[in-house]
Amino acid sequence: MWRCISVDRLVRLSPGCFLVSDRIKAVFDAESGIVKSLKKAAQESNLVIDLSFGKKTRAVVLMDSGHVILSPVSKNRIMKKIQGGMQR
Repeated sequence: MWRCISVDRLVRLSPGCFLVSDRIKAVFDAESGIVKSLKKAAQESNLVIDLSFGKKTRAVVLMDSGHVILSPVSKNRIMKKIQGGMQR
């Protein structure tokens, strides 16, 4: 079932790739230690979505569905986009 989502709730990670800010549970730096084990567990469960498209992965986003999103956008930039959307 489809439902309409307000544009204010979308976070753009790369051209044509958006996440719904309400469904983001955590954002990590790609280089942090916990991310390696998180990515490994998600890969074993086929829950990794790579949105970096060959670029360097700068952040890892954990969604409420358990999916792990690899992002070319930095953690700080994602957080600013989330906070900016929530202030509107």
